[in-house]
Amino acid sequence: MIVRVSSRAGIKPISDLTPETTIKALKAKISQVLSIPPSDQALSIRTNNQTKTLSSDQETLSTYNIRNGDLIFLTSPQTTQDKSTARQAPIVTKVDVTNQSNILHNSLKPPESSQTSVIEDPVDVALHKEDGWTKRPISRYCQHGPKGSCQRCMPIAPWSIQNYEPWLSQKLKHIPFHAWFRERSYRNSQILLSAETYVQKSENSKYEKLQNLSVFCSGQNYRHVDHVEFETSDLVERFLAFWRKTGQQRVGFLYGRYEPEPTIPLGIRATVAAIYEPPQSIRRKDPMNVVGYDSDPDQERVDGIAKMLNLTRLGMVWTSLKTNEKKQIITDREDDHPLTARECLIMANYQNKFPNVWDKAVGKKFGSKFVSVLIHGNKEGNVDLQAYQMSDQCCDLIREDAIRPSKQDPNKFRVRKSTPEVLYPDILYRQPNEYGYTVQFKAEPTFPLLFFVVSVRHGFPKKPEPTFSRNQFPIENRKGETQTIDLVRVQTSNCVGSEYFNALNDFHLLLYLSKHVDEDLFSAIIKGVKDPRSVRQDEIKSSLDNVINRHQQLNSSAPVPPGQKPTQEQELLQQLLGMGYPEDIAKEALWATGNRSIEAAIEFLLQR
Repeated sequence: MIVRVSSRAGIKPISDLTPETTIKALKAKISQVLSIPPSDQALSIRTNNQTKTLSSDQETLSTYNIRNGDLIFLTSPQTTQDKSTARQAPIVTKVDVTNQSNILHNSLKPPESSQTSVIEDPVDVALHKEDGWTKRPISRYCQHGPKGSCQRCMPIAPWSIQNYEPWLSQKLKHIPFHAWFRERSYRNSQILLSAETYVQKSENSKYEKLQNLSVFCSGQNYRHVDHVEFETSDLVERFLAFWRKTGQQRVGFLYGRYEPEPTIPLGIRATVAAIYEPPQSIRRKDPMNVVGYDSDPDQERVDGIAKMLNLTRLGMVWTSLKTNEKKQIITDREDDHPLTARECLIMANYQNKFPNVWDKAVGKKFGSKFVSVLIHGNKEGNVDLQAYQMSDQCCDLIREDAIRPSKQDPNKFRVRKSTPEVLYPDILYRQPNEYGYTVQFKAEPTFPLLFFVVSVRHGFPKKPEPTFSRNQFPIENRKGETQTIDLVRVQTSNCVGSEYFNALNDFHLLLYLSKHVDEDLFSAIIKGVKDPRSVRQDEIKSSLDNVINRHQQLNSSAPVPPGQKPTQEQELLQQLLGMGYPEDIAKEALWATGNRSIEAAIEFLLQR
């Protein structure tokens, strides 16, 4: 059976219980959910307006007549600390607007960060130190002195910005996550965030004895990322160039930095510096479905190079563009909510894959900053770009596999049907009926996905200051675009001093060089790209020129004419190609070993 435990952290379900479960075992399960030691737990129940304490740890639930679904109250030093502190707070007896404003403002400052073993994102560490309150000047309607304060000039709390200008006219739908948590921690300084558990599993195949949980979908009023900023419009244009050339959809991963958003108090901005396109293909039966991008063997290497450049994977971007016979862009999506359930599923899976490290959370992880950008056509026939996240509630439901995309309606989710082993929750939501009244519905079994969608602002800077000074090297994994060592020479030719490192400061060029130069040289190149004054340009240039010349010599070997016996070098090359090695790598191994033998070449490749 299942019981509910009520504390200042909320009501939490405790499952996998029987009438013979002891109070000691119940406290152990509560400790796993709420992280409160059993010795600090004081449990009680209320029957007929009377409170009965569960004092004996050896007694069972049946002794206290506790049944399935009953409510148990929990008190502990952790949950009562805030109450005792509030009772001992000084009472302001004199009406002093200035003092009252200062007391309120100081009491709502972020708590001092405690020593923890987790490393949060640098942007989170910076925002913890921010005050978050928006100062307002004294207006002409204020009737107090320069040191006073009133409702018209009091500082604005970061969680109340939606009610004030300029955010009121912007129709801000979501407040920043830091502001949302700041308000909750003010009410309870010991709060710990945790992911919800909705699915119940039974080992004795008697799920009908479990209490069916209901999940109410009402939307999320906060978001982990408030703005997505592309450093230059050329990033999006080059990404779209593949679709304009081939008509095939494309998926890419966004790399950049998380930074404080200056226009929203305690907000976070995802600044996109580059787009990496993994190997991918299109299904023949469904040309809008791109596959294979999530199984890239080079993805770990790309993430490592991004880390060397002080970048991280921010999210993903994909196209969903259609044209008619006249090559005009058309759309079959709604402008307000253009996402499909399948796309929401992919987004939620990636958010679960890249959780946000948060010290005040069970397991030190809560939510995700992973953003998703959709490029689609609008009703005006233009290309539109929109950024989204999925709500934490949606990510929890998808992580537990409680909901799946509907096969009949691509814009809806469906709740999975319960089995004798697993009990899935009921999904409840509210929306206008056919008469225009807002009423509550139950998913039977499908329901709209708009309750899970969190919109994120996006834009481009007025004065671009890109991280990468060049963005012209051919993009990897594209059909029709070939990356060669000759293009490296062309891009770096006639460049001296800092201009040489500016020519190398190309994300796709650096990815290509990482596969053709040794680690020491590549680390020196990265160091020079980040700070040209930290390394000598002539040493980097001479080493890179040697690599370029070596590859050109290997690529200059002529093919064997028909009827002519191949040389030893050509025979060894064919053997390596037959083993599956790429041609450029095989030629490099033969050149490094002096074409001695196939064994020496293989040994070089294994040590490479």
